[in-house]
Amino acid sequence: MAKSFEGAEPATSSTKELLPNLVDAIAATEPEAIFAEYPVNPVSYESGYQKFSYGSLANAANGIAWWLQEKLGPGEDFPALAYIGPNDILVNAFLLGAVKAGYKTLLTSPRNSIRAQENLFAFAECKTLVTTSPQPAQLQPMIAALSSMGIRILELPELSELTEKPQRHFPFEKTFEAAQNEPFVVLHTSGTTELPKPIVWSHDYIATCTQRNESPPGYVNQMELYAGKRIFNTFPYFHAAGVFFGLVNGICRRSISIYPIASLPSASLLIDGLKHNNADIAVLVPPYVVDLAQSKESLDFVAANLERIFYLGGAIPPAARNAISSKIELIGHADDLYEAVWNRNLDPEKLQPIFKIFPKLQQWRSKDLYSPHPTQPDLWLYRGRGDDIIVFLTGEKTNPISMEHRLNQHPEIRQAMVIGTLRFQAALLIELVDQKTMSATERAEVIERIWPAIEDANLTCPAHARIAKSHIFFTEPGRPILMSGKGTIQRSPTLREYASEIEKLYVDADKMSAYSAGENGEKEEHVYIHDIEAVHKLLRQTVLKVTKWDEVKVQDEDNFSKQARSRHFYLIHNPSIAKLLQSIIAISEDESNTNTVNASNRHQKIEETLQKYVQLVDKISSKYEFTANLSAVNEHVVVLTGSTGSLGSYILRTLVQDKFVSHIYCLDRTSSAHYRHLEKNKNKNESTNFPNSKVTFLKTDLSKPDLDLDAETYKRIQNSATDIIHSAWPVNFNLSLETFKPQLDGIINLLSFVSTIPHHVSLLFISSISSILGLESTSIPEAIIDDVSAPLSMGYAESKFISERIFDHAARKLSVDIKIARVGQIAGPAYTSGVWNKSE
Repeated sequence: MAKSFEGAEPATSSTKELLPNLVDAIAATEPEAIFAEYPVNPVSYESGYQKFSYGSLANAANGIAWWLQEKLGPGEDFPALAYIGPNDILVNAFLLGAVKAGYKTLLTSPRNSIRAQENLFAFAECKTLVTTSPQPAQLQPMIAALSSMGIRILELPELSELTEKPQRHFPFEKTFEAAQNEPFVVLHTSGTTELPKPIVWSHDYIATCTQRNESPPGYVNQMELYAGKRIFNTFPYFHAAGVFFGLVNGICRRSISIYPIASLPSASLLIDGLKHNNADIAVLVPPYVVDLAQSKESLDFVAANLERIFYLGGAIPPAARNAISSKIELIGHADDLYEAVWNRNLDPEKLQPIFKIFPKLQQWRSKDLYSPHPTQPDLWLYRGRGDDIIVFLTGEKTNPISMEHRLNQHPEIRQAMVIGTLRFQAALLIELVDQKTMSATERAEVIERIWPAIEDANLTCPAHARIAKSHIFFTEPGRPILMSGKGTIQRSPTLREYASEIEKLYVDADKMSAYSAGENGEKEEHVYIHDIEAVHKLLRQTVLKVTKWDEVKVQDEDNFSKQARSRHFYLIHNPSIAKLLQSIIAISEDESNTNTVNASNRHQKIEETLQKYVQLVDKISSKYEFTANLSAVNEHVVVLTGSTGSLGSYILRTLVQDKFVSHIYCLDRTSSAHYRHLEKNKNKNESTNFPNSKVTFLKTDLSKPDLDLDAETYKRIQNSATDIIHSAWPVNFNLSLETFKPQLDGIINLLSFVSTIPHHVSLLFISSISSILGLESTSIPEAIIDDVSAPLSMGYAESKFISERIFDHAARKLSVDIKIARVGQIAGPAYTSGVWNKSE
């Protein structure tokens, strides 16, 4: 184990100092003392570690201060400079150099959304972003987005340029008393519950955090445990712990920060680092800790090479905590839950630096939750964040951390997230390791594979928090579960991201539950909600059936209350049939008012979207350029979109076998359409071939001009096409109307294509019965419906309804022969071999 701190003793003075002055003082007296060590190769340990001295740190800080003054002039009133770069040593020099030049640094997470970045930059009045040269490839999209917002981008000189050449000393002659309330750095909250909020660290806050305070008898000050130690620090630079352990603790407590290579958090990153360097302590984010607990060999190695492990930023499951603590001392900054709350004391100067950040508060709530030790008084265990706790509509609570950690150990699962706040039942959002768009069949197959792990996790949680198969859904490619820099779930932003999918999941699950009841032979009984006698009778019958009680128990209000389990929320607060009846009728009246408002907003959105596309149709030219000696069309040339879909593939096979069809152009989103059809036929024992002489498969994007075809192909199809069948449409009932914009744009491009064909052409649009199932009438005319309440309340149905209206307008405006087919559930064949589509 490493024991030395290489020539520099931890400071013993309790005098408050400014960090830039401390660094200059150490560099003047001990220039070779080691400040930190970092991998020579940022992505591999094989080249070993590079030592970085206080002399180099001071030199780089001076160089950056002069560079900033040259580029931006001296800072007045501490303007903010944002910094985004790799997680390496350079950020420390930048923080010091920026302060010397009169600036404060905004350390923003590259993982923040654009909206979050806008919010932070606006708060800090930040107009400039500083990054490294060359720009890290993974950060370039974020940097480009910030540049498009009008943020000026500056690239720092390379670290070698800043350290190898002696830099002139940049004077910083402020005293602590004069500068104590000036800003040093702007950090931000993780954004777990809302947009990240900025947190300003002043010089006084930093100095107060690092003061040496006497520990009460029988206690050890945790700060002493890492003073003068070599610390393997896994926290990102933009996290508070990254700044504290990477810079503040290093300077004030003379510890040496050991940096890992750039990679995803894992136990192997720590172990490989320790094989190439030595350390006393590891400061880990929770994913490292959980991963480390999975391997006895890894634990044995770490225990032999470290004194202790600190973890913070989130909770870890008890099993992982127990496994590690049996081998090595494990200290958490992170169940009966109590929130840690600071009440300002009479003299907060020494022990309550938090009020340096929030000087106007008399109380600061941390949202960190703890539970007391079952036998030892005044000993508490960190349980997680208050943001993590799920409160169901029943009033019952659950902490999902343990279940999520258990599921994350499954090899197919990258991240699991339990949801259910203000719902009766928990649901599970899963981000798979293999991110791809899945069919319903593929989703069902994945659920079956991971179900044993979910069942095991269900055994460890209360009954009200268990996950059912009907309440599992998956993230989509490009829309991961949002994570903070410390490796914890950003719950509220993720809930906002998947709000429509979550709502749809619960609605569908309720429908499926009702359908299953019908399948089991139960006759559904409908009653008018305001028919009090009928509702009362139905309630009584339902309670008798569910509870198996006799009439006496149902009529006995006291017994009713005692017997009703907490899962039945309204039974708790309405412990009799009569009171339950009153509550239901009151709710129905409230929902009626709310539904009226929601329906109005939805109808307005449909109408606005429709009018937008009607105006685009009006801009399409209706003038045909007929050829003079055009002969009659004896054979059909068909353009088919969406040929790889279940209906599209059936249409294609039918067209191939039709002797009156001379050629088929298949316009698909994928370049592998031909191969996929061959595989489908093989799986279904179909003998249909797709000869090049009859079928041409083309990769297209209907939302792009000219259907994303080259000019020659576009013209060739235009001159020969006699029929167009538009079947391409994503069948996803979870998507919002806005998500179908590419499909609606595609309709406009198809109409532009059709409008200039120099001969008669017909266009068949495959619509859906969902476009009119919102109507109350049991008789639906085979005609265009103008009523915007016609489609079901989901983006898929609304997009089909709008499409019908667009095509109807185009048929009249452009004199195009258009037909619409509303398709429902497509069953399996009745008189030939085949099966019902398994995904439906």
